[in-house]
Amino acid sequence: YGGGLVRIDTKLNTELIDVAGGLPENHIYCLMQQTPAAPGAMPGPVWIGTSSSGIAREESSAWMAYTERHGLPHQSVIGVGRARFPDGQTSPWIGTISGSVRQFEGRWRPFLPEPLAQRPLYDLAEDGRGGLWLATDRGLYRWRGGQPENISASTKEIVGIAVMDLERQGVDGPLWLTTRHGISMIDGEEIRALPGIRDGARSLHYSHTLGGGAMVTVGDRVHWFDAQNKLHQLPASCLVHREAFSAATYMRAASGADPEIWFGGRAGLTRVRFAAGGVQCSPYPAPLMASNWVFQVAFDKLGNLYAFGYKGVQRLALYDFYANPSVDQNDLREIPTQQFDRVDGLPDLEFNRGAMLDPDGVIWAANVGGAVLFDPQLGQHHSWRSPLIFSQARAGRTDLQAGAILPFRSEINFEYRLLSFSREARIAYQSQLVGLDAARSAWSAEAGLALVFLGGAIGKWRAGHQRRKALADSNRLERQVQARTQELNQANSRLEILALTDSLTGCYNRRCLYERYESMCAQQAWLAVLIDVDFFKRINDQHGHAVGDEVLCQVAQRLQAQGAPVFRMGGEEFLLLEPISVQDSPPASGALPMAAHQQAEQCLRVWLNAIATTPITVAAHSLSVSASMGAVFLPQSFAAGLNFEQALSLADQALYLAKEGGRNRACLITAFAGTDSPHVVAKIADKEFVLPG
Repeated sequence: YGGGLVRIDTKLNTELIDVAGGLPENHIYCLMQQTPAAPGAMPGPVWIGTSSSGIAREESSAWMAYTERHGLPHQSVIGVGRARFPDGQTSPWIGTISGSVRQFEGRWRPFLPEPLAQRPLYDLAEDGRGGLWLATDRGLYRWRGGQPENISASTKEIVGIAVMDLERQGVDGPLWLTTRHGISMIDGEEIRALPGIRDGARSLHYSHTLGGGAMVTVGDRVHWFDAQNKLHQLPASCLVHREAFSAATYMRAASGADPEIWFGGRAGLTRVRFAAGGVQCSPYPAPLMASNWVFQVAFDKLGNLYAFGYKGVQRLALYDFYANPSVDQNDLREIPTQQFDRVDGLPDLEFNRGAMLDPDGVIWAANVGGAVLFDPQLGQHHSWRSPLIFSQARAGRTDLQAGAILPFRSEINFEYRLLSFSREARIAYQSQLVGLDAARSAWSAEAGLALVFLGGAIGKWRAGHQRRKALADSNRLERQVQARTQELNQANSRLEILALTDSLTGCYNRRCLYERYESMCAQQAWLAVLIDVDFFKRINDQHGHAVGDEVLCQVAQRLQAQGAPVFRMGGEEFLLLEPISVQDSPPASGALPMAAHQQAEQCLRVWLNAIATTPITVAAHSLSVSASMGAVFLPQSFAAGLNFEQALSLADQALYLAKEGGRNRACLITAFAGTDSPHVVAKIADKEFVLPG
């Protein structure tokens, strides 16, 4: 009493729910949960009796989330998984942009020592000897419970810095890893780089059904290594856009069926079947996609496909589709689909790459607002009976009675509601006046009906007076329609702004960047600057997340005041795009005129000073805040053969140098060289980075 609620699951994991978690108050008198109608069905809502705030109801959600409130070091999650740790315990883990945690004794606890305690962790895998391989933004590490060992620093067989993904070849086979600049294999203690894919991959996927077992590499091109490690390439025309982000194999196909892999990428979803005569590529219809960018795809045990993008989650019921003999299995429009968003419990609509299916059949995924979980067995429609009630049925101001004679020109109002106590915003209604309406109305979220009764029939008017009144009503209706149309246009404009902006800082979000960068870069040369607030975790730890949020808002305001477009990339990281004046298009060498370099250096100084010169005041706190920056010229990097994401990866490496150099400073990529060879060398101060050409 006075401390809120504690939720304890079947594995003795605990969660504190208080005012910060949505309770109207922390003084709770009683609880009641509606019992499901069938064993294993989705539980009913929990009703909560409070001391002075009345009765509250917990909104049941299809998805649940682990966030900072549960112990995550940061809300932006970049990796999820399950592994056996050096202490012998097997548990789930979550990687965020500010460190990683594992589930231990019912709580989420940090598990990595320095220098990885606060570093991004993309993936991890067991090494077969009681230790773990760690895929981090600073290379591949091996950890056996003591000090992590940087493997990337001691071998030339791993090309590139950030290790994006790890994938085991079968149960006990070699471990594969990818950076943006190459792919390597770890077989026992031997590490070797694999030739043939110069630009690495974003993710790896091992398909048991493809050619008896094949490792699929997903990136700017899709390749696969067969069981003999022979390299194959998916035809460029197979995907609507050649760039893919992730892949998943459909495992419930009938015996003898062609292997089937689904790819998610910049153009949505594509089904690829590997037949004896070649590959068969079937794009999922774009108009049916909730998000045209799909960062991660995953299957559950029931044969449902989940597409994680920047507009929530889309589920495709593939098993039901293939099991239905009455549909054409080549017509992907017939696949039953369902969309999940914030109403269903998602903390944010945008996802990162990273998903897993745990032993209980629960889907885990990396969301920018936390780690989200979905149990397909419980995520169906609830099983309790939902009564439809009429809250009002009146003729004018009088309650309707059965058999009553209605007065002439009386207004009749019906108000009704389905008491489902679950996702009520998704309920739609149809209505029909029996004897008057030939068919049911269209589905609508409006729960009510109003009409006018005119002495014996609805809609029957007398001549003369009624024609004049009809004309007046028509004019009034036209004005109402115009006003309503204007309101809808304004509402749609507001919704579009909300969809493209970050709710906390008001900056543009990553979705806006993904949708518009191509048109922006085609019209203008830009300086792309990644900005990371220095020691931000320390601010959160010492002053709380509310203060940290206000610091981010004020940093964003100071950046926006300089006039350039500002995007929040996640957490305390921003991207700023400054237009650069270039007289002529940059040559193939990537050289830019000195004036462009001078303009860039001047801008970087202005932005550093804008953040650091004046302390940020939040409540009673006066905080000295600074930021580190890494910058790259976009037309320069494009001329050197890099795409947008590779250019941002360069800026991220420059940002890392700024952090290593003492923070509160900026590093600018100054030149490219060697474009006539298979590699490009980017020079940042006295450092050089080998990049794909």
